[in-house]
Amino acid sequence: AFPLDSTESVDTDSDGTGNNADTDDDNDGLADSEDDNPLTADAVTVTLNGDVANGEVTPSTNQMFNAGKTLAITLLPENGYRAVISGCGGAQVKGTYTTAVVTENCTISVSFEAWMIGDRYQVFGNGNIIRDVVNGLEWMRCAEGLSWDSNTESCTGNIINYYYSSAANYQGPSGFRLPTIDELNSLVYCSSGQPADYDKQTSTACEGVFQTPAIDAQAFPGTQSGRFWSSTVADGDASSQQQLDFSNGAIVTDLANNA
Repeated sequence: AFPLDSTESVDTDSDGTGNNADTDDDNDGLADSEDDNPLTADAVTVTLNGDVANGEVTPSTNQMFNAGKTLAITLLPENGYRAVISGCGGAQVKGTYTTAVVTENCTISVSFEAWMIGDRYQVFGNGNIIRDVVNGLEWMRCAEGLSWDSNTESCTGNIINYYYSSAANYQGPSGFRLPTIDELNSLVYCSSGQPADYDKQTSTACEGVFQTPAIDAQAFPGTQSGRFWSSTVADGDASSQQQLDFSNGAIVTDLANNA
């Protein structure tokens, strides 16, 4: 033992083991082989806490390193979930959370929660798909012709107007199709609460003072205040189809050969 061992001349941390034999000369918990400053006790620990069900975190264990550095954590939530993470002065950009420069021990809390808009809609994919958790229907978040931009969380492009003959034959990605009028009507949101906020169960328009278009604008950004075709034939008129007018939430009819 130091200082009796003739091969040793220094014991930086005064632990009785000379630096030649000691694997942690500064006794800061960080092995000399991994320590940028093996003679200076400057190691810090980032502790990871939380419930990581419904996703993956990399690295997934507590991390020790020299003070003065940042730590990047990769987040991979399961479909329909998103990461909730905080601590160590960090910030999240898409799927990566990067701490501030760490100068002392700190803790990061992370979990994955259902990606919800209010208590009605769950978000899937990269944000481009919405599931109505009340009735189980899934919707493309943007009207046809628009594309979902996950960076701005908005729909971009130009809406395509269809004749019914084209709309009736629509086959969208992942099996999406033209909805029935009852399915479309389930999307109507009357912000006035009249006759109901959701599920108004009538063909009439929203009443009172309400926002337009009559749909949850956060769930379905870029929806125009206009009419959308349904696959439902108008009562008593085989040449007409029912439509949903999102300018007021009413169910209307129109000739199938109109755009």
